[in-house]
Amino acid sequence: MTEPTGGRDWLTKAGETALDLFTESLITVRHISYEITQYFVSGNPPKSLVDRLTNTALTTNGTVCSVLNALFHQAEFCQTQYNSVKFKAPSQRVVSAIRAIVIYSPQLRAAFILGSPEFMYK
Repeated sequence: MTEPTGGRDWLTKAGETALDLFTESLITVRHISYEITQYFVSGNPPKSLVDRLTNTALTTNGTVCSVLNALFHQAEFCQTQYNSVKFKAPSQRVVSAIRAIVIYSPQLRAAFILGSPEFMYK
């Protein structure tokens, strides 16, 4: 397979041009802002927060650091109604890891089925 004229430089330039087009599209920027707030804040994020992140992304040319910085400094990011909704506590992560290991270990699977209290944490 032969590379197009210009080689990898051409491909890099084409990719950067495509990304520039995406960051200029209001619909795409709004969708990306929605996805970011959905991941970090809530499954159903406040529309006002999505709008503010969209405006930040449009004014900063889609700079990811600026968008995340704006998100982390919003009041909704720290509100108690959204706290601990999207992220697990460290103890919950340990239990999840143990449950995943149980699937592959017959001895641990037996302990799980017999009802060891270590596996009952939710």
